[in-house]
Amino acid sequence: MLDVDTAGSLVQFGTAGLIGWMWLTERREAATGVKHLREAHERIVHEKTSLEAVLGAVRENTRVLEQIAEAQRGLRDTMVAMGVERVRVRGESERRAG
Repeated sequence: MLDVDTAGSLVQFGTAGLIGWMWLTERREAATGVKHLREAHERIVHEKTSLEAVLGAVRENTRVLEQIAEAQRGLRDTMVAMGVERVRVRGESERRAG
């Protein structure tokens, strides 16, 4: 909304003043919009970098867990081939008793 002083200035400068004021107002709003877009872009780029780091860690953890599972399967198969029916895990009797 125009205040009294601004309205007085516009009347003094007539149509050209009104057009100039509208142009300046539009430019100020456009600059604000560009600033907001730039900030949003920077946030998205930062979040993408963070997401890529997290996904890399998840992929590496998955790879390691697959290796552990494969090693455990191999150990189990070896024990079965040796005729071991059951292996007692340390602390197992305490867990069952409790």
